[in-house]
Amino acid sequence: MTGKIIDVTIDELLSGDEILLAAEQEKKENAWSLQTILYGLFDMMNLVFFFLPLFGEQNGDYIESVSLFSMKSLENYMLISYMVIFGITAVFGIGEILLQHYQNHFWKKNHAYISMVLTIAATLLFILSQEPYIAFFQFWIFIIKGVLYVKQQSM
Repeated sequence: MTGKIIDVTIDELLSGDEILLAAEQEKKENAWSLQTILYGLFDMMNLVFFFLPLFGEQNGDYIESVSLFSMKSLENYMLISYMVIFGITAVFGIGEILLQHYQNHFWKKNHAYISMVLTIAATLLFILSQEPYIAFFQFWIFIIKGVLYVKQQSM
């Protein structure tokens, strides 16, 4: 209707290149937003690891699979280390989800690096403390984040 009044079409207002550029920019922003949400969810998943029986504890001749809070033979410094790495990563994940629309250049550029560094630190902590099940899950989270990062960089 407005085209008849003004006698101008959308094609005349925007060139094909401008439309393609706008669509490409929107696609990149949507992909970045999805990546941020996924990183945040993977980081928040660390809260679940407090309660899942992924930690091994020696009980006589066999090893039981217990949750973090059920471990009796764990030294206090290791319990604190586990809680700190889980807590920091989960809080960062919540921050990622809350700040996904924050238009800060530093945040957009570095949130993926920080998330991956936290996951690498958690993976190394669990490998070094000989907790293979939780290290396995942390390693796969790192691999998934890496694949997401590479896909995002190729766009």
